[in-house]
Order: sequence, then C-alpha cells, then structure tokens
Amino acid sequence: MAITEARDKMDYQSLAEKNGLQEKDIMEVERLVLGRGNFTRDIVQNEISWFFGKLGIGEYYFQTTPIPIIARHIESLRRLGSVSQNGSNLKSGEIRVGLLKLFK
Repeated sequence: MAITEARDKMDYQSLAEKNGLQEKDIMEVERLVLGRGNFTRDIVQNEISWFFGKLGIGEYYFQTTPIPIIARHIESLRRLGSVSQNGSNLKSGEIRVGLLKLFK
C-alpha cells in the first residue's frame, strides 16, 4: 500500500493536533512500528488511532517522550493485548496491565 493510500485511511493531522504533535511525528511512529515488521499496516494504524485518539494520555507524555520510545510503547501495548486476550477472561478490546485495565 502506498503512503498516499495509507494517509487517506487515517487522519494523522487531527491525531497530532489532539496531542500537541506534528503530523510528521505520527507518521514517524507508524514508519518505526511498521519497519520492525511485526504487524500489518491495518493493525498498526488501528493501534495508532487508539493510542493517540482514544487512550487519553496527557499531552505531557507526548512532549517529553521521544518518538522512537512512543513507537515502542505502542508495539508493546499491542503485544500485551495479544498475550492477555489469549487464554484470559477479558472481553474483546480490554488489556489488563497488573491491576489496571485499559479499554480499546
């Protein structure tokens, strides 16, 4: 899939503005996660939309955390979600981190 096709699918600009970032930052996160080759573009874009759009992390995190670390956090949460959904009693879209439960 070409970058222009992927851009049509996700609103990078609104995700960036919501978190005090630039569009290029969101695109760099996507490039880094995709570059590791562990997830498909659709999965990565879904995770990015959730992470930047619905999770509700404060702007301070995005202003103080380097883009490569943010990319690793997204990838780690995705892997954690895959592990916690296999063999658990969590509902679809839930991730348990210790006693904390995140909803997707």
